[in-house]
Amino acid sequence: QTGRAGVRRCVPDAPGGGTVLLAAPPGVPLDPRFGVGSAAAHAASGALPLTGDWPSLRRDVDTAADLTAAARLGLGPRTAALLAAGRPVRSAG
Repeated sequence: QTGRAGVRRCVPDAPGGGTVLLAAPPGVPLDPRFGVGSAAAHAASGALPLTGDWPSLRRDVDTAADLTAAARLGLGPRTAALLAAGRPVRSAG
C-alpha cells in the first residue's frame, strides 16, 4: 500500500462492519477497537484501510452462517476437525 507511513492500517471484514486485521508500525500504538462497527471505529481513530483481494482473510466468523461461508473458502485443520467430529457450533448472540 502506498500512502502515509507511520500510521495504523486495518482490513475490514467482507461485509465491511468488522475488522479482521489491525497493524501498526514499530513505535505506533495498536489502539484496537472491538465489537460491532469496529471498522468504522478504527477509521475514526485514524487507522487507514488496507485494500486487496484477500477473500479468506476478510472472513470474520461470528455466526454459524459465517462459518458456513468460511468453509467454502477452506478451513484450518483444527476447525475442520471439530466440524467433522460433529462438534456443536454456537452462534455469538
